[in-house]
Amino acid sequence: MFIRHKNGENMQKILLILVVILISINTHAVTYKEIQKDPINLQLNLKYAKEQQDIGNVKNAMVTIERLLFYYPNNIDLKVYYIQLLTQLGSIAKAMQTIKTLLEDEETNQKIKEQLQQIAKRIEESKKPPKKLYVNGNMITTFSNYSNVTSMSTLNQQYVSDSLSAYASGTVRNDTTFSINPVLSAVYLKDQKNRWGTNLVFLQQDQTRGNGKMFRLLSGTLTHTYLDEKFLLNTFASLSYTDSHTSFDSRNETIGSNINYIHGEKFSSTSGYSFTNIQNNSTDKNSTAHEKNALLHSFFFEPRFMIDQNRSISANLSYNFKNADRNINRTNGRSINLGYKHLFKDKYQASLNFKRTYNQNHAPDAFVVSDRSKKEYISNFILSLTGPIGETGWSFSSSINIQESMSNIINYTTSSNTYSLTLIKPFKIY
Repeated sequence: MFIRHKNGENMQKILLILVVILISINTHAVTYKEIQKDPINLQLNLKYAKEQQDIGNVKNAMVTIERLLFYYPNNIDLKVYYIQLLTQLGSIAKAMQTIKTLLEDEETNQKIKEQLQQIAKRIEESKKPPKKLYVNGNMITTFSNYSNVTSMSTLNQQYVSDSLSAYASGTVRNDTTFSINPVLSAVYLKDQKNRWGTNLVFLQQDQTRGNGKMFRLLSGTLTHTYLDEKFLLNTFASLSYTDSHTSFDSRNETIGSNINYIHGEKFSSTSGYSFTNIQNNSTDKNSTAHEKNALLHSFFFEPRFMIDQNRSISANLSYNFKNADRNINRTNGRSINLGYKHLFKDKYQASLNFKRTYNQNHAPDAFVVSDRSKKEYISNFILSLTGPIGETGWSFSSSINIQESMSNIINYTTSSNTYSLTLIKPFKIY
């Protein structure tokens, strides 16, 4: 029978409470009836205009701002917002004339003038032929702390060659990692519907105490995206090489495709398939007893429902099948991931995910237990928060991942907590 870890259960309860709190957060949207009752209320009408703009009803926002300007003709902030709406609606000549009038007005302060000059500059740039090629980069740095880095059981025992024994003394339980991850990306806009993209990724991760999570990765990806009114089709091919500090070096070649389809105003879905050729230990310096090469097939389907403009729920269903050279490494896995996202008005996003995975090997592994093939259940609770860091140009992503695993061949559970903080700095090259 399985032995559950009480700390894991307590953390599950905490996360369930957090998701209830997040779902209960509901930003009040101003209705048209409220506007009719109080048509000259500046704050109420301005809030309504911005909400209409956010959902794409720019003309409704324009009508509201024009009414406010009738009652508040000297409000400079309203005039600046009015110019932005004119630009969004394509009334460039009228927007430029309004900017000229405000710049000549002695009552317009210097800060507003600088803002108007920036808007005028963007308008002039928009008249130029659109760029076809964009080259950008990201510098990504991640710090992580693992509570059970070597996946030790709660019983502090393991199976080796069909016998139960204690872990070696000095086995690392808690550890931290640090990674640096520069990414170089290029996008070519062929036309309004076709886009080509490529990126080059380098990742190096170091570990404070052990070496099981230390590696270098180099990968390149080529993508093609086709955008239509109702769907987006993305096709990709990638090649990656991982140089591990253990004996599991590998080279992966992947091709795949996914399609995102918009079913209505609030409902969309994404489905996809990828095929990966895994070549382990492609260098001559290492050897692995268990697996040399493998073919991995992955399928997924993810429906998403928008509760409102700030909140959404999703369910990701996936199936993976790995056909390896050795039968003991042939596995299939099924998982379901339930997610909730909440976008706050200051551009911060909170998300909560619960993932349940079932993996099954096709044959026993004599290195562990000779007469039973491995079956495992993995549960993950993930809480994350992302957003900008003030006006620095940096953004962050922080997460808590609580994992519990149960396996039938070793009859015990393992549990671990992972705390991660990622800092991201984008920069433009061309």
